[in-house]
Amino acid sequence: MKDTEKDPAVVIMFLVGRQLSAAEIHAAFGLSRSGYHKAQEQGRLITADNLLRVAKHFDLNAIGLLTRFGLVSLETVSDFVRSEPNFEVTTIHRGANRLRDAAPRTDIPAL
Repeated sequence: MKDTEKDPAVVIMFLVGRQLSAAEIHAAFGLSRSGYHKAQEQGRLITADNLLRVAKHFDLNAIGLLTRFGLVSLETVSDFVRSEPNFEVTTIHRGANRLRDAAPRTDIPAL
């Protein structure tokens, strides 16, 4: 099952690495509870603006979130990186690229 077919809250909890309350999810999207559910029902929840807001709120990789939800393709990101003459490799965040390479975050307090 693709992430685009899953509940966004489930995907975000997976990426954050912990259980989140509904209030935390709604706050990350910048929506009230009713606004969140209304946007989800109308298919307006997964937008670039909302995903960028969520990425900033939870300190997630914005491009990763946009590609995960199908708003930007990996090919487009790759083409952009290769085509930008002033884009230096040192500006790329070298994090865990695969789940098996991931480690617990020690820079934030445990709940």
